[in-house]
Amino acid sequence: MFRKDYFLCTAFVFAFIGLVSVLPIRFDFLNPMEEALSDFEVTDIIFSRLRQETTADTSIVLVNIGVLDRAGIAAQLDRINADGPLVVGIDAFFWNRKDPVGDSLLAAALARTPRLVLVSKIEGSPAGPFDHLRRSHPMFSRPATTGFANLISEGVDKFRTSRSFSPREKLADSTWLAFPLALARFRDPAAVQQLLRRRKEVELINFRGNTDKFYALDVADVFDPNLGVSFKNKIVLMGYMGPDFSKPSWEDKFYTPLNHKYAGKSYPDMFGVVIHANIISMVLHHDYIDELPLWISGLLAVLLCYLNIVFFFFIHDHYPHWYDTITKTVQLVESILLLFVVLIVFHYWRFRIDLTLGLIALLLSSDLLEVYTETGRNLYSKARDKYIYLVKRYKP
Repeated sequence: MFRKDYFLCTAFVFAFIGLVSVLPIRFDFLNPMEEALSDFEVTDIIFSRLRQETTADTSIVLVNIGVLDRAGIAAQLDRINADGPLVVGIDAFFWNRKDPVGDSLLAAALARTPRLVLVSKIEGSPAGPFDHLRRSHPMFSRPATTGFANLISEGVDKFRTSRSFSPREKLADSTWLAFPLALARFRDPAAVQQLLRRRKEVELINFRGNTDKFYALDVADVFDPNLGVSFKNKIVLMGYMGPDFSKPSWEDKFYTPLNHKYAGKSYPDMFGVVIHANIISMVLHHDYIDELPLWISGLLAVLLCYLNIVFFFFIHDHYPHWYDTITKTVQLVESILLLFVVLIVFHYWRFRIDLTLGLIALLLSSDLLEVYTETGRNLYSKARDKYIYLVKRYKP
């Protein structure tokens, strides 16, 4: 179990992985595959295909502002305020003044909203870190609390997947909460504090669902007296969800793990305001996703690779004619089992295990072992013999 070759070969595998990862090599023929899989994670299969049906969160109401002008948004806001909502959050920016009448109506409606949260945006220089918070024009933002709406997206530009968010950011001497947390604090301040005590710079989003898991009202629905939905004591999120629900739109829309086409996605599936609603629901229900620390994942990768190297060396030394057949079969079966374990753990315990490095090492180990035995071991032996020769020759 502890032969020197086992340790050296394991080190050789990870050295090869490290070298390939830092070399500026591009394989253009792999670009389509890279784009299709750049944002794919195994756990997406759980959200997309295997997740059990979750109940709707009726404490959150989504309101589509569509392409309304500021006077129209003011009318929606007045209708919502008439029911006495717990808090109203508006996921839209009002950077500058436009029409004086519309601006005045919106400013007055915002001022009449007792508990209001407007989005802000954390910005910075192109080459530097985030260093300032940009808010809507003071005419609109003065009466409101704010929370930054920046969402983390992964993958190449046309495949931007939102899986996580930053709970808070520190700028200069001030700490700002994310927009969903600024809203959730009005419902349950203790739940927000519980999230912050986790001290994670980035939290994974445990998605409840799309608009079908919340009350979602279209532009005109707000004014329908027969709709039967009350805003009383609700968290109301106003934002853009297309011109109306019957017209598809890709503006402010992201890919999420809920996308049914989880590899090589074709259309984004969730508006930004709905992602914020999912974060609020996750916080209020204390329904988090935990992760295995990276250093433990690294140790597991090394241990997995080492155990396979030990077994592959045994096959290489005792059954050389069966080496390729046995090792490739073991790699296939072992990879399937590991992926199955990752999915089961995530599905039942919402615990994410990243075995990417371990799987890469596993899939490379049998071939690199042969390279090591045919080349690396010989080079090492020659270098060792040369060193011994020089030591003996020049020893005083």
